[in-house]
Amino acid sequence: MKNLLILVVLTFSFSVSALGNNIADGKVKIVENAKVEFTVSEGFDLDFILSSGYNDESEKLEFLFDATINMIQVYNDLGELEMVLPISSKKLSLGMSLFDQGNYKIGFVLDNTDEVKYTELLVR
Repeated sequence: MKNLLILVVLTFSFSVSALGNNIADGKVKIVENAKVEFTVSEGFDLDFILSSGYNDESEKLEFLFDATINMIQVYNDLGELEMVLPISSKKLSLGMSLFDQGNYKIGFVLDNTDEVKYTELLVR
């Protein structure tokens, strides 16, 4: 029983430590590598994103969501709308060829609602 308690405490400690490294400046890093950094605000509903990652071979950000995404809106660093992409799926692949270096705000428009979930993308 003592060993089990120690194991649970150690597991919790490492989990909290790992999560703490993903939070900076009130932002939670979802994907980070040498080419991109995809973040959400600390209060963002993380259950919305079921899985995420960066495919080095195809140079794409790949996502699986818990709800259908109707479209995405991409804003540049100046807040200007750069593109609107129809999605109509729970899966999304964003090719980095769509983006120049810089900061972007991406709004995910959920199907059958007016709700938009905003994220940030830094392309290095």
